[in-house]
Amino acid sequence: MTPTMSLHTSVGSFRAMNTRVEVQVVDGAPAAPSELTAVEAVFVMYEHNLSRFLMGSALAQVNMGAGRWVAAPELLVEAVAEAVAWNRRLPGLFDPTVLGALVAAGYDQSFERLPPDRGPAAPAASVPGTAGIAIDGAGGRIRLPAGVRLDLGGIGKGLAVDTALGMLGGRWVGAMVNAGGDIAVRGASADGPWCVAVADPADPSRDLAAVCLRDQALATSSRAGRRWRVAGRPQHHLIDPATGRPSTSPILQSTAVAPSCAAADVLAKAILLAGPERGEDVLAAGGGTAAMAVLEDGRTVAFGDWETLRA
Repeated sequence: MTPTMSLHTSVGSFRAMNTRVEVQVVDGAPAAPSELTAVEAVFVMYEHNLSRFLMGSALAQVNMGAGRWVAAPELLVEAVAEAVAWNRRLPGLFDPTVLGALVAAGYDQSFERLPPDRGPAAPAASVPGTAGIAIDGAGGRIRLPAGVRLDLGGIGKGLAVDTALGMLGGRWVGAMVNAGGDIAVRGASADGPWCVAVADPADPSRDLAAVCLRDQALATSSRAGRRWRVAGRPQHHLIDPATGRPSTSPILQSTAVAPSCAAADVLAKAILLAGPERGEDVLAAGGGTAAMAVLEDGRTVAFGDWETLRA
């Protein structure tokens, strides 16, 4: 079916995972409210299972039980297995065991509650890696080595977006789920391909570029947004696993396009950490389609098929 302007676009939005989530579906008739409500339920489920900030979450229980087997719901078991697989695919660039380093850098509570200046500085914490993590999928349990704690924030949001898009089913001409810039689309919008803008990290009110997507996902990782100070020194949330400190990469922001939002989220962060010289190799290793990096001096570098996707 070829999309036309006569198609109806149903839009819903809500807050989850500390961000605004927008849902759009395109068809000849409006979506039922229950269909959009079901998408919200997906995000609530992921947040209650994967948030490191909710003390009652399944992830918090696994983190607190490090050193022993802890019962875990299927959703968390699958998310941890996915994170471990990405760590092995992109070693040194994606590592879910960065939670200790994040806390040492001052990111020990939800960002909106974080004081703008903290001190004194804590020693850097090592990033232990995933080698000792044991997952019993059949038994529904996870064992972390003693002292290891997981943060699934980025990949968790990507997985939620992918699951939500799948929840919408295949009856739509097109569908889009956007969780604060983590975006996955299926089919077409009412006007053709889904055109997604990428904001300028130096001026978020200005669009730096736009790409057109079909059956793809896009995510952006930036060290320009979530920032605070510890003992007067600037910090951000993108930890370099090699140092246990916030990354000093020359890339300020990275945007990746991939078949799934979880993959796009991982690749955006990995390319930022790797730097522009390794961007093409990282994109290929992660099975991504395209990416764009914004350097500290404002220059941009494109990887893969970025130019062919530009609007």
